[in-house]
Amino acid sequence: MFTPTSKLFLPVAGVALFLAALYKILSGDLLGSVLFLMVGAVAFVLGVMLSTVRENELAPVVAADAPPPSVRPVAVAPLPGGGGWPVVAGLAVALVMLGLIWHPLFTWAGVLVAMAAGAGWLARAASETTGREISLLPLGLPVLGLTAIASVMYFLSRILLAVSETASWVIALAVGVVLLGAASVAAVRPSISGRALASILAMGTVLMVGGGVYAAAVGERHIEVHAEEHGGEAALVQVKAEAIAFKPDTITLKADEEVEIRLDNNDRDTEHNITILGQDPSKPIFRGQLVSGVATATYKFHAPPAGEYKFQCDIHPAQMKGTVKVG
Repeated sequence: MFTPTSKLFLPVAGVALFLAALYKILSGDLLGSVLFLMVGAVAFVLGVMLSTVRENELAPVVAADAPPPSVRPVAVAPLPGGGGWPVVAGLAVALVMLGLIWHPLFTWAGVLVAMAAGAGWLARAASETTGREISLLPLGLPVLGLTAIASVMYFLSRILLAVSETASWVIALAVGVVLLGAASVAAVRPSISGRALASILAMGTVLMVGGGVYAAAVGERHIEVHAEEHGGEAALVQVKAEAIAFKPDTITLKADEEVEIRLDNNDRDTEHNITILGQDPSKPIFRGQLVSGVATATYKFHAPPAGEYKFQCDIHPAQMKGTVKVG
């Protein structure tokens, strides 16, 4: 009843229908469910159409005066297997799918892993098919080395910014010891194979990239900024504008002294400023210029007398406001 080709597409249609229902129940997203339904509909139509094509299942017509069949030797060769690259390719697909629902950094990591898996898989398949050994180590080792260095430089910083202050220096020290130890072993044992070095570099890169991507998705830890006073200089207070909110929302200034407030506007293409209000809101004590993110501005002015004041953003006064303690 069903041809081998239709047995491929009809199960795909059933799986797509099941995934459409499951996705709609779990996420409530209609567009994603429609995408699965379209895949299922196309697979179902192809399965029904191909179920009527049976030319390949019929034996060819043999003439009555044809000679008897003869036995001919056949060279049996193993099919290309690809080694472990299919597993790496599966990991790349998982990273891409994870990036679609969590953070774009996972998607970029998956694309890079997929490129490496594709190159390695093609080289392995060509080697098994032609019988000639194709080694990617002369190209792979320098690329893996540069990738490992770049991952330590960038993704380790993401990890250190996401963990606590104590954990950050512990992790940095541990990574330094591991790097020094690995480099020392590679230097005193030149007999280590290229495959072993490539495996070590690849595992280190995956750990760094995975940890850095996860840390970037979690976000930086909260860093409380205090006003600092230097001899002969104005006290500096740092305020961050992010997600239409001031962080921190309470700042402290020295009374009747020259002070500086640095505003870090992290809201892209959004204007913010800092205005300090006194008893009469129509006559602000200080009004800073507007800053369009992402950018930084430093406000310098003479602090008011001791007391408690309010500060706000003139563009978003309802959401962005706080307290100024002057003493």
